[in-house]
Amino acid sequence: MSLEKKESIKSYLEKHQVILKAKATDPKVKDAKFDQMAIGYLESLRQRGLGPYELKISKYQIVYSYCLASLEQYCPGPIQKITKLQIE
Repeated sequence: MSLEKKESIKSYLEKHQVILKAKATDPKVKDAKFDQMAIGYLESLRQRGLGPYELKISKYQIVYSYCLASLEQYCPGPIQKITKLQIE
């Protein structure tokens, strides 16, 4: 599915709720900032599903930004794959 083709895309909100209960490999990493970023990411996923189609790409870009920022801070490994999901 593709927003660029005006197709709906799957919601990952329910599946990604587990981020709030995730156990970090290094317990010092899961701090208050991690929790704030996780909550912001989940809220951006929730918001992405709301409103008219015209707003869906900009809302997707917000989700993408939260995801990328979190990875840069806590888990840089998947960044290369995530950057392929960017919409211009």
